[in-house]
Amino acid sequence: MSHKGIVAREATLRSLTAWALALFLTIFLVAPLGAQSQNQTKAEGAAPPAAQNQPKADQVDPPVRPPYRSVQEIAKPRLWDTSDQQVEVLYFFWYGCPTCKLIDAQVSEMARSLPPGIRFKKLPAAFEENPEWQAHARLFWALDSLGLEEGLHQDVFLAVQPGEEVGHGPVQLLTPDSQKAFARAHKIDARKFAAALDSQVNQLQLKKTFDYLDSVALGSVPSFIVNGRYIVNIESRRPLTDFLNEAARLAKEELAKRSPAPEAGQDKSNLSLKPGK
Repeated sequence: MSHKGIVAREATLRSLTAWALALFLTIFLVAPLGAQSQNQTKAEGAAPPAAQNQPKADQVDPPVRPPYRSVQEIAKPRLWDTSDQQVEVLYFFWYGCPTCKLIDAQVSEMARSLPPGIRFKKLPAAFEENPEWQAHARLFWALDSLGLEEGLHQDVFLAVQPGEEVGHGPVQLLTPDSQKAFARAHKIDARKFAAALDSQVNQLQLKKTFDYLDSVALGSVPSFIVNGRYIVNIESRRPLTDFLNEAARLAKEELAKRSPAPEAGQDKSNLSLKPGK
């Protein structure tokens, strides 16, 4: 074979060898790499089984709030006012109590939210052994008898506990003279106010307060008495709104007990709440 023939054959063999090697690499190396890439893509797109079973953030149940514990059942239930059949909610306070001043507006808001059939009243707590509380209770009843207490309620708080910081400084309006000066400052007829302050009605209301609070064993303020059956006190380490909500909840429960059950087939949506029968 000529030199040219040998060279041509060698070139052909080299060409065939290169083609065979390229085919080998394609079949045994490139193809597996492609399959591996596809498997990796699928793996990246699929969430692991554990992650799929985990609940979403919005599906997690909220923590359960523990029951309100500062509720005392009165051994011998007693109402303050027996003139009607409404559910009674009493809020006892003292003008010199810092917490009472702090939450007074919230108490009023809660009272306005109560449904028909519930009677709400703010009352001054007073005890025979505490002359300061007695003095402020007399002021309350004097203003109440003149129909002025509700309109001046916040003004009395501000006069008894002056200043923006709650609970600092001695309480005021403890003497008849200072209370009469308060009345003059608010343009109340001096003679009518003095008469209301010293009236027999005022003394009877004070005595009624002594007797009532002793019978239900209330010992602190602020406190609610719900339908003469429950005393609701502030519970430490709980928001003050829980104190208000618990009183409202108990009042609504008492109202529900007095509401007549609907007859079979009657549309419940048209029933109105009526005081007990």
